[in-house]
Parts: sequence; structure tokens; C-alpha cells
Amino acid sequence: MPPATGFNGQGEPVGAIGYPSYELYFDKLSLAGWTFYADIVDTNLSVSLTSLHVWQPHSSINAGQWITYPDVDIGQWTTYTHAIMHRPTYERQGANGYMVGVKILFTELY
Repeated sequence: MPPATGFNGQGEPVGAIGYPSYELYFDKLSLAGWTFYADIVDTNLSVSLTSLHVWQPHSSINAGQWITYPDVDIGQWTTYTHAIMHRPTYERQGANGYMVGVKILFTELY
């Protein structure tokens, strides 16, 4: 395992070279959706997760495979047993309580 390049707000190592990360992005997210994700992190800058199920859109293409759209189902689900979820961020609050430009970063996936 590569050495950590820093530490998160809970003193856990982060930033190891070689671990993938994943970012969720929402153009617009309801206030209920925002509250759901924000409650996971609570008042912390980040939290450790013991499971994260992520869609990998380019992971099932084999070398030399012919691709004919729309007949080919490209991608697969991948489950990680460790992840750091960082506090969600947003650009602004829009009309009707929607959060606009929401980003949620997950790092240290393995």
C-alpha cells in the first residue's frame, strides 16, 4: 500500500498514490437529497465508509471486442470495502430549496 500524503479531519491517512476516487455531481439536488448526504458526514469534514457501490462505466470492455451501440452493455458495478466520504459542497441554493452544482467526493477507494 502506498504511503499517505496527508490526513483527513479525523486523523486518518488520505491521499495515497494509486487509490481511485469517485465524485458524484448533481446539477440540481432537492433539499431532502442534500440533507440525506449531509447527515452521513454530520459535522465532520469527512467520514470513513466500510462499503461503497460504484458504477464503473468503462470497466467491461475487452481488448479487441467489437462494440455496436446500443446492443452492448458497457460498464459494471464495483464494491469497495473502504472509502472516505468528504463533506458535500454546492455552488448555490436555487429556487424551491434546490441545491445547485452539488459535488460529493469519495477518496481512498479500495
